Amino acid sequence: MFKIKLGHIALKTPCYEKTLAFYSLFGGVVEQEDTLSKNGQTINLALVRIGDLVIEVIETPGLDIEADGANERFAHLCFDIQGLDGFVEELKTKGVDTFKTQTVQEMGLFGGLRNINLYGPNGELLELYEKKTMKGLMP
Repeated sequence: MFKIKLGHIALKTPCYEKTLAFYSLFGGVVEQEDTLSKNGQTINLALVRIGDLVIEVIETPGLDIEADGANERFAHLCFDIQGLDGFVEELKTKGVDTFKTQTVQEMGLFGGLRNINLYGPNGELLELYEKKTMKGLMP
């Protein structure tokens, strides 16, 4: 049996600092910050903890916060899975074939993690991940 818990909810924002300040009003604490390079731009990321909830704030330059479709701000639902490789194989043997990639990816973000993305039955993006290190992240 695999232990699964909510890893985080990802939130896209064009106003990174303002978003961090807003969630601090709810008791949110930035646990980690990182950057990645995308299309020649540096994108800021942060893991903000509010109690048991973690929000991954993703700087998204050019996102129109006035446009309809506000539900699109939440980019994906993430599950923290101990034993990720075994869980992915189990899903595949049960017929799940909606993975964005066929293998688990190694990423250096937030101290190191392994992940794979797939789509749910309604097209929702799901991330399955396993932390490489526990330092500064959820227990």
